[in-house]
Amino acid sequence: MRPRNIAFVSNENTFPDLLVAPVVDENTSRVVYLPEGEWIDYWTGEAVHGGKVIIATAPLDVLPLYARAGSVIPKIPEDVMTLVPEKESGNTSVKSMDDRRIYELLPPAASYGQVALTDFEGRRLLHSAGSLTIEGKPARITIRWLFGHPRSVSINGVKQDVKSGLNGPYIEFAHTGHTSIEWK
Repeated sequence: MRPRNIAFVSNENTFPDLLVAPVVDENTSRVVYLPEGEWIDYWTGEAVHGGKVIIATAPLDVLPLYARAGSVIPKIPEDVMTLVPEKESGNTSVKSMDDRRIYELLPPAASYGQVALTDFEGRRLLHSAGSLTIEGKPARITIRWLFGHPRSVSINGVKQDVKSGLNGPYIEFAHTGHTSIEWK
């Protein structure tokens, strides 16, 4: 399984959107307490009800990772090898951070409302079932739908073609300060 570059995110909700369950021995499972709410196994897409203890499978090559249903996970592209800009490192053989950003969208729970969060560069995101608004610093944005496939997508009212990739369906666009994305 290919690792995914997950960036830290600040969330205005009471609980964080990611729960990592490190494996501390050579077992292939471990006990995990999931807080109240709906959670999704980040690797399989399996929905899990929280507020209880579960047994998480933990093979040696997979870290148990759960995301709150409806989460937006800000990331950097998989090919970026360092966060140091190329002009500062002087090393042209290592892929440095550029203006590309990825937001992965997980399926919402039935009771999902509206969530506001701020990404690792200060962009403000407002997410609800079927929409995402991004405010802030310009970037080349990729939106990925994990474990789902929208039938139609529009950006600022303009219909978009949804592409297919290894990590799920996605769209790419130039964010210039304000972007409204809607999907069905």
